[in-house]
Amino acid sequence: QYGANLIALSVNLGRELGIRPAERAMMIVFAWMNSRESVPSHETIRGWMQRVGLGRIHRAKKEDGGTWLVDHTNQIGPEKVLAVLRVRSAPSDGEALRHQDVEVLATIPATKFKREDVAREYAQIKARFGTPDNVVIDGAVELRDSVSVLESEGHTPRIFRDPKHVLANKLEALLK
Repeated sequence: QYGANLIALSVNLGRELGIRPAERAMMIVFAWMNSRESVPSHETIRGWMQRVGLGRIHRAKKEDGGTWLVDHTNQIGPEKVLAVLRVRSAPSDGEALRHQDVEVLATIPATKFKREDVAREYAQIKARFGTPDNVVIDGAVELRDSVSVLESEGHTPRIFRDPKHVLANKLEALLK
């Protein structure tokens, strides 16, 4: 029901502003223009953005190097998703990562991730996309200990803790 230009506008606004603000911004602009075009809902915009992400997963190439960002995400009850993203090159000092700087390599749902589960997933991702130079994790033991399967020709990726989690853990220790 929506044209390609409106879909592109919605996705780009969603990237820049956020999904719900994109919907609100289009409502304001469409009202100002007296447009009779319906504004896509934030659920519709999210669905389009998910399709863009799925397309990016399918286009990711096998290439050694870069940095993997690994974390458990979307935990709802016992179910969670292991997300593995790749950043090929770091942004310049003082610049934030942008949507186009990050590739989604895998999103794996499960109810548990033990060391052997994560090691198996890392090995499959490595076979499909190459070996990273660095892996950034939140400190979860199963994410850290499984990095050893990523060794390649004597090269073991460096492991870095996510600063947000390091600081949160230190703050929690101080407050106790």
